[in-house]
Amino acid sequence: MKITRQLCLPLLLTGLLASAVAAPSTATARTGGAHPATAPPGTVRPAAPRPAADDIRARIAAVPGMRVVKENPAPAGYRSFALVYRQPVDHRHPGRGSFEQRLSLLHRSTARPMVLYTGGYDLNTRDPAFRAEPTGIVDGNQISVEQRYFGTSRPHPTDWSKLDIWQAASDHHRLIRALKTVYRAAWISTGGSKGGMATVYHRRFYPHDVAGSVVYSAPDNTDDRDDTAVDRFLQRVGSPACRSALTAVQRALLGTRRAEMAGRLARRSADQGYTFHTVGSADRARELTVLNLPLLFWMQQEEGDDCAIPGPPPPATRCSPGSPRRPCSRPSATTT
Repeated sequence: MKITRQLCLPLLLTGLLASAVAAPSTATARTGGAHPATAPPGTVRPAAPRPAADDIRARIAAVPGMRVVKENPAPAGYRSFALVYRQPVDHRHPGRGSFEQRLSLLHRSTARPMVLYTGGYDLNTRDPAFRAEPTGIVDGNQISVEQRYFGTSRPHPTDWSKLDIWQAASDHHRLIRALKTVYRAAWISTGGSKGGMATVYHRRFYPHDVAGSVVYSAPDNTDDRDDTAVDRFLQRVGSPACRSALTAVQRALLGTRRAEMAGRLARRSADQGYTFHTVGSADRARELTVLNLPLLFWMQQEEGDDCAIPGPPPPATRCSPGSPRRPCSRPSATTT
């Protein structure tokens, strides 16, 4: 992460210096009528109403196709809005249906840079006050985008043939063009993992939309049969003790606790209405998850952090009624 930050700041500054466009100044027109110095004595002049165009909420709502859903609590110095923007189902044929794409806007100032954050999925778990790292570095605005066909950002009925990287990149392109009427300073795009891939694809199809792109961990694997780089990484990351602990957990979940964990997964999925038609069964889903455990673990773990992996539970001991060495006791009322 330190290396990423060292590389990130020069890239951002270079892009901003190269293509930043100063926000136009707003001149206040003087209305007709008597000057205060020449007004009759005792005249009370009403306060001039604030033009609606000066309020950022009104300016955003005036963007064609944009709708302000609500204003959310925001960090100091920001305003936060939940928005939806109407997108065509097919950018090649805009007249053949549309859908509303969900957005989350953190507004700082129209004179500050704008960061387009592509999460790659939905916005359901995204804190409206969340700021990506580049947003903090440039002290700018941020627009977070729900990926097309995720969450509620999908047409009904859903034409899945229109879910591809070009259509999604065109969503971002069209949104940027619309919001540049308000935010005229430099734009930067960013995202991580699947969102990083979406950032790369947008930059590939529309290279002039943004001044710079900051991409984190975009797994753009052109040959899925060759995972040797990932294998080498997993063989070296962390300490030997931590890697051994992860292996022990995998062996327990694939061995002695296999049936138990598959049953838990099946019951929890049934409670939430999930099925396993794609992978075949709860046991198969559990197996795939366990095999991916080291990769998922290290995606969330800083290498210098303590490796807090719980060990196996102590073996169960059968009780013998009347035996002083292994007595049977009735659980107390507080036992859960």
